[in-house]
Amino acid sequence: LQDLFAYTIDGFQLTQGNGVRIELSAEKALPQILGNEAELYEVFVQLLKNACEAAEGRDEPRIDVRLTRVDRPGPAAGDEQGNKDAAATPWLRVLVSDNGAGIPPGLQREVLRPFYTTRGRHRMGLGLNMVETALRGHGGFLRLDNNADGGTQVALFFPAVV
Repeated sequence: LQDLFAYTIDGFQLTQGNGVRIELSAEKALPQILGNEAELYEVFVQLLKNACEAAEGRDEPRIDVRLTRVDRPGPAAGDEQGNKDAAATPWLRVLVSDNGAGIPPGLQREVLRPFYTTRGRHRMGLGLNMVETALRGHGGFLRLDNNADGGTQVALFFPAVV
């Protein structure tokens, strides 16, 4: 997955990066996941597009991508009860953070709905819905948060192959 993300970032910066600095970091011993590489590539491109658009206009636009192992992920977006299967297996977390304005309060569930957009009439509003749908197809889920210092943090959780 780290190689796929590095490939995605390289291609994205060449074609759409618009001067946004993208940093990738990963733990040494990441758990393995099963997944459709083409679908995961599209998920990663969508997340980078969203983060890049959010960071545009900043003095130093930045996207940080971190790959880590987690043993007990918290609840999915909109699921205060938490993921009941989460404790049964290790998870791979992909954390994509930008330094944009963040998601307006109260809209974190809304932005996951199909055709909902905060970016104006010229946008379809399908990006995060597609990301969430693909994650569910891979047995995972996502969580959206605003960073304490501004910007958005999207955490993707994939169950590891044990």
